Amino acid sequence: MTNFLKNITVVMHSARMVLWLPILWNVLLVSFYLHQTVAEALILGLALCSTASFGFLINDLRDLPVDKINRAGKLENASDDLLYSATITTRVFLSCGLLLSAMLGLRAFLAIAIVASGLAAYTFWIRPRLLLANLLAATLASTPIWLPNIVFNSTPNFSQTCIIAIAGLLLLGREIIFDIADMRGDAHLKRRTISLIFGGPIAHRVAFTLQIIACLLLMTLSALEGLKLGLTLQLILLTTTAGFLLLVVPVNLELILNPQRASLFSIFTARTRLAMLLMPILLLVLLRQ
Repeated sequence: MTNFLKNITVVMHSARMVLWLPILWNVLLVSFYLHQTVAEALILGLALCSTASFGFLINDLRDLPVDKINRAGKLENASDDLLYSATITTRVFLSCGLLLSAMLGLRAFLAIAIVASGLAAYTFWIRPRLLLANLLAATLASTPIWLPNIVFNSTPNFSQTCIIAIAGLLLLGREIIFDIADMRGDAHLKRRTISLIFGGPIAHRVAFTLQIIACLLLMTLSALEGLKLGLTLQLILLTTTAGFLLLVVPVNLELILNPQRASLFSIFTARTRLAMLLMPILLLVLLRQ
């Protein structure tokens, strides 16, 4: 029983269950803006969570040699039984994602099927390709803030389009930072990443530039659209924007100035995840004008 619980814990950790809450949060808030019911939003959110866990697991199973070199603490030291359990769990998550999406109709089912296909393509074919892998990973990571529009057949307006672009730039920069942390393992598999082709310092600067552009775009959007809001919403918008900047800018500067500090990568990951949680709040505030 103890080994069984331990195996479940390891598999759930690899499935990134900790990310289910922020995924649900984003999907719920965007769906709320689109005037969908709580039930519909929850079903879509859970379908996306299950599909995301499918993607995380197949990626970890595929990346066993890389994770062993990088000492990633995922499945690289797992027993054969544990790896078999993880393989079965990927199928369970994929099935749950597809079944849940089918409850919302054909459009939702096709959308989740495309996301799952994108995750599989990233893991098995696109991962070694220069920049294309980063672009696809950033697109897939941003699904919670744009997938509801596709599922519920709603065209993003100007503010939401800007928020999606801001999230995409932030996530693209984050993916490049992740590649810097994984350089040893990626070199072993001869993957073509910006950090391996051009070096870590240049990759840091590219990632920083992308995220600074995201911050500047957010500041511009807040300044332009905030003038149309009441005082209370202006304060919420100002506070949320300032929180986003404080989460993103300082840790990126420190990564450039002190790239050898290993703990910065985990700090960067945590802070950018928090920044992503602010995206739907910004969206709701801007769309209340």
